[in-house]
Amino acid sequence: MTADELMTVLDVPKTDCEEFNGILNNLTSSGKIIKSRKGRYSVNTDKNLVSGKYIGTGAGFGFVESEALKSDLFIAADNAGSALNGDTVIAKVIAVSDDKKHSDGKIIKVVKRENHELVCTFKKKGSHFYAVPDSRKISKNIRIDKKHTMSAVNGQKVLVKLTSYGEKGGDLRGHITEILGWQGDPKTDFTCMLRMFGLPEDFPENVKNEVLKIPDKISETYI
Repeated sequence: MTADELMTVLDVPKTDCEEFNGILNNLTSSGKIIKSRKGRYSVNTDKNLVSGKYIGTGAGFGFVESEALKSDLFIAADNAGSALNGDTVIAKVIAVSDDKKHSDGKIIKVVKRENHELVCTFKKKGSHFYAVPDSRKISKNIRIDKKHTMSAVNGQKVLVKLTSYGEKGGDLRGHITEILGWQGDPKTDFTCMLRMFGLPEDFPENVKNEVLKIPDKISETYI
């Protein structure tokens, strides 16, 4: 059933539509129900399907951490699909070791994307433009059309907004939204850290005012 059909059957008031959709999203993320490409929901009866967090590596393979499993599910590079480090995914167990201590899996669906912007190094090779993510847990480079390079120079640090995750076997694609500077420059490195971890670059005035009240010297009572 679709979300609208479920609301009708369960007699959910239209005023609770947003909350109901939130519940459906949580159930989908947990793997308890499945949402098809046509937007229809069904109960997950496949014991080999698990929900969890994808942990990527620079080598291309990864793992799925799931409360439903005793150990992490190994995901070969060819079975990772479009998943990136930190994504919430639905994976299928496709092989189990004889001692049942290790299992292999395949990403079936990405339920929630964790990465929307990435700090990268801009690269140019001939007429091709791409960005290499700083994160060691992301092995894929990001293709960038020339019109979306912001005239970045080869080797500069940039912030890239992802526009396509390559769901159908294509490349990661994105637009450069900010040129951060040159690698090795202290200011650039600091800015890269702020962008990578989503930290604020500026603070509210009341916070700044409180900082100004801090004395330059430590009082003898604290020594």
